[in-house]
Amino acid sequence: MPTRRSGVPKPLRIYLDACVYLDAVTDQNEAHTLTATGLLQSLEVGDIQVIASELIRAEVRGRDPEANALTADFLKHSGIEWVPVSRPVADLARELGITHGLKGADAIHLATAVARGADRMMTRDPRLLSVGDCRGVPIGPPALIGQGRFDVL
Repeated sequence: MPTRRSGVPKPLRIYLDACVYLDAVTDQNEAHTLTATGLLQSLEVGDIQVIASELIRAEVRGRDPEANALTADFLKHSGIEWVPVSRPVADLARELGITHGLKGADAIHLATAVARGADRMMTRDPRLLSVGDCRGVPIGPPALIGQGRFDVL
């Protein structure tokens, strides 16, 4: 983990794809829900910083009022660095979409992670996972910090 000049570790800057937020409010897969809620708890205590495209605000919503309220609450968290879908991000998304065969939203998420220098991107999307690494941003499945494939990076 990178350190600050004071010697205190800097939080990892992680891009969470929309599926990770949705996992936190759905009960479709218990392991996915536990991992997603664990990542959001890591955000709460400052172990990670989350980078997110403004597109997440439109994509992440629950199937019922309670889930919508939960997603609205965690999208307000001050530890999330919101990145607008600017022309440079859109241009990079177009390039990455062509290169890696990604659809628009996936390409925007990847471009945002790359443009903001994320330490890693977490997703369960098979197309994004197949990229593996994009311009120094490793892409892998959601995993709690201290567990999983990202520990060896």
